[in-house]
Amino acid sequence: MSVWSSEFDPPNPPLYDQLVADAQSLLDVQLPASYLDLLAEQNGGYIDDQLVAVPSDAVPDSLRGYVSDGYVTVGSIAGIGDTERFGNICHTPYFLREWSLPDRLVLLDGDGHSWVALDYRTADDDPPVVLIESDGGTNLVLAPNFAALLASFVTYDSVYDDNGQFLS
Repeated sequence: MSVWSSEFDPPNPPLYDQLVADAQSLLDVQLPASYLDLLAEQNGGYIDDQLVAVPSDAVPDSLRGYVSDGYVTVGSIAGIGDTERFGNICHTPYFLREWSLPDRLVLLDGDGHSWVALDYRTADDDPPVVLIESDGGTNLVLAPNFAALLASFVTYDSVYDDNGQFLS
């Protein structure tokens, strides 16, 4: 199952070993193999309406606005690039400072107010994937690791009808 959408901008240039090594050095992390495997298929970009189910009792009050009908939307997965293109995890240090986010995150998707990120604060290898908000840094674990995040994706049309109504 490919998660990539072909409807938007082209992805970053194809992945190569030195690009990965430079990104890991810059971010001081070892990127998950499952993430790198996905980027080998396409180096980041928009994904087809992928939703991640979250138990409603696990959602902190400050994050409820980012959860709809028990799902968090992940609209893209940042690739690795050596340019100033949007959708590049090498911009993570800038965004962490700009939005006063904690260190040891690698930002995969977000709009400034909330982010989906690899969270290296608690694991150096195969970290959990979290939803984190900029105001206050409240976070919610979406998956125990990147591979589990990919496995948990469900499509928008399996949750909502053509009019956007929840299918329950």
